[in-house]
Amino acid sequence: MKKLTIKSLITSMVVVSPLLFSLDVSAALDGKIYSGAECERHSGSTDYDRRYGMIRNLSKNKILTVMCPVTKDVFARSLNGGWMRLRDQNPMGNFRCVMHSKFRELDGSWVNSSSGNVYSEGDGPHTQKIEFSAVDLDHVAGGSNYYVMCKIPKKSDNGSSAIFSYSATEK
Repeated sequence: MKKLTIKSLITSMVVVSPLLFSLDVSAALDGKIYSGAECERHSGSTDYDRRYGMIRNLSKNKILTVMCPVTKDVFARSLNGGWMRLRDQNPMGNFRCVMHSKFRELDGSWVNSSSGNVYSEGDGPHTQKIEFSAVDLDHVAGGSNYYVMCKIPKKSDNGSSAIFSYSATEK
């Protein structure tokens, strides 16, 4: 009986020890990557496509504004920025994206903070990666929520502009 108990204890320690070590590493930075298809239409074009893990603006007449949600961890203390992978096919207009954090005060008022506008650089069939700076907000550890707003350019003769994926990193 003693041998079985000691063996069970050692087996439990071997199984649990990697979990304990991983907690310390994940406390530093926590990044998540999302599919562009998670972005939802907010305004503008009603002619869009969310297939194959991306969102594309199919309208030649209207810009598509999308809201891309970000999951907030319970223990996060700050939103350290992130990135967006996209394809800008319109030579006459760029993507404009901004990462937001929003917090509701006890009095019911809203506190908003953002990374500032980030733009695509030129057009073409290549994939671009635009990066967001950290969002400066003292209330991130509370009941805040995160999201990214993007304006996707109109479809051109070169094709449809699209968001493939995006990321946010918390600390």
